[in-house]
Amino acid sequence: MLLGARLSGLRVEAVHHGVTPHAWSPSGLLASRGLRLIDLPAHHDDAEDVLQQLSSPPAPLLRRALARTPWLAPALRRGIHGARRLTDGAVLAITAGACWRGEPRDCSGAMEVNWSRGLVFQTFRRPARNGLLVHDDCVWLAQYALNQGRTEPMHLWYSDDGGRVFRVKHTFAAGDVRHVHFIQRDRFSGHLWMGTGDRDAECRLLRSVDQGASWEVVGGGDQRYRAVGLGFTPTAVIWGTDAGRDAGAFRNRAMRWDRATERVEPVAWLQGPTHGVTSTKDGAIWLTTGVEGGHNELDRRVHIWQSADDMQWRELASFAAGMQPRRAQYAVAHFPAGAPMGDDIWMGLRGVMAGDVVAIRARRSD
Repeated sequence: MLLGARLSGLRVEAVHHGVTPHAWSPSGLLASRGLRLIDLPAHHDDAEDVLQQLSSPPAPLLRRALARTPWLAPALRRGIHGARRLTDGAVLAITAGACWRGEPRDCSGAMEVNWSRGLVFQTFRRPARNGLLVHDDCVWLAQYALNQGRTEPMHLWYSDDGGRVFRVKHTFAAGDVRHVHFIQRDRFSGHLWMGTGDRDAECRLLRSVDQGASWEVVGGGDQRYRAVGLGFTPTAVIWGTDAGRDAGAFRNRAMRWDRATERVEPVAWLQGPTHGVTSTKDGAIWLTTGVEGGHNELDRRVHIWQSADDMQWRELASFAAGMQPRRAQYAVAHFPAGAPMGDDIWMGLRGVMAGDVVAIRARRSD
């Protein structure tokens, strides 16, 4: 049972308290609990009994304890903020201040992991949730800093050796954008997409056809182009606007960029800023809204939306926001990176009445 949940079109199959889902891999779903990585099965009737404990990047004992403390861990931004598997068996993990590469090795019949820091973050804590991209063991990492004074340049880093060594691939000059929200690969075209924010002039969606060597602005200049990520279909690119509490009265909406005409149009109105987006193998798009406390929000609930054809939208569920201060944790829902396996959808909930950090496996109930 999930406290404060309304499930009009969604059936919850499994609940994992304290677990954050990060990315799909051939072995299932890579997730974390505190500072420890774990594997979740793609489908299991009682998944809580089959969590496979993996390893964790080095950290002091106090930091490990804080990363497992309910409500305090998200408020202090402790834990693993992103993780991806590589084809050579290694794992990338993002913690506050660094991107780690973990290489498994067999030690006297027991599997251990050697951790090394591939990139140390000097002026920011971590990339945004969709700011880490891995494809064919090439890694892109986008800088996400508070940068309220717009005094810092924002970088896109790149590694062609599986996260061992990074170099700057692209730079936004100081004052150009506040930060970078995401870096993603379009699985239909092979192109890279990147999004920036937060003021109107800083909101842009950019596309690269040469793996990040150069970028073109697809759209920008107002809150319609402020996004935390994209969903891809054969005919369109979809996103929900992330117009947060600093966006005044701007009404958030789902947007559609048509591949054939390159026209942008709104396709649905949303109750709040979008914090999660994914596209499944059957072509459906899923969006989630968050609660930040802005005047443009219609209620204090996290809403889950889905479209089978990227034009007609239906709300499937909503979750009541928790009572925590907004500075401690917004109420949000997000999806792991990559296309889900099978019919189930996994999502991570944070700051909701059901718990501070919760992972659920669900599917449409109709």
